[in-house]
Amino acid sequence: MHYYIPDVTVFLSDGRCFVVEIKDTLGMVERKVHTKFKALIEYCKEKGTGAILTNGHDDFSKILLHMPNKTLENALKEQLEKGCLKYPELRKIRTECNATIMDILRAIVSLNLSFFRAPFMVQKCDKPIFCEELISLTNPESEIVNS
Repeated sequence: MHYYIPDVTVFLSDGRCFVVEIKDTLGMVERKVHTKFKALIEYCKEKGTGAILTNGHDDFSKILLHMPNKTLENALKEQLEKGCLKYPELRKIRTECNATIMDILRAIVSLNLSFFRAPFMVQKCDKPIFCEELISLTNPESEIVNS
């Protein structure tokens, strides 16, 4: 059996509550975080509560609303056809595409890529990683499709 202890649970004066999961900005796109967050979303649905993923300053929508760097996304797609990306390859692509960290995070979400921090790796994924609820509630007109 697995146990989950939320970072913060916020109780509102009207009786509603929501769970706050706090991760650093890179953690907000990490595959293992979204696997756990999907389970949290299901639990919250059953209990009639809400959930939010944040870095303590911004929520996941900041990544979704960031303007995509299509040059970076195309370079990542091309490189990922050859296999997974390690840090040196990603750093090279970032430099060549004049990309920011937010550009990379947005591309990871847009392209439904698996991001692992340790060991650092980015790879293609056939299954949806990111919570549909996060994407649809945050940006209903999004081009990001997880199906």
